[in-house]
Amino acid sequence: MIIFSRSIISSWPADEQSDTDIYINNSTDKPNQSLVTLGNYKWKDTTIGLVKVQIHPSDPNFKLGKCSLGVLPYKEQMNTYYLAYEKATVSYLK
Repeated sequence: MIIFSRSIISSWPADEQSDTDIYINNSTDKPNQSLVTLGNYKWKDTTIGLVKVQIHPSDPNFKLGKCSLGVLPYKEQMNTYYLAYEKATVSYLK
């Protein structure tokens, strides 16, 4: 049996006018490169409505440490949202 954990970060709009996108970076070795921008991230989800990013330990960009999270509105004034973090443990037979 193989057991691993994954991190799940979700964001969803709080009203009909809002739509958010999630950007995540984990460049903690250089603090000035840890900020999340549209050009500086490791993972993103930019779908309409509920957006969800799942980070697995098997991902080549994964490393232990702090992550920076950016939740950006699709358009100005569309920035009312909910945010959730979940750490899930998954096990399966191999």
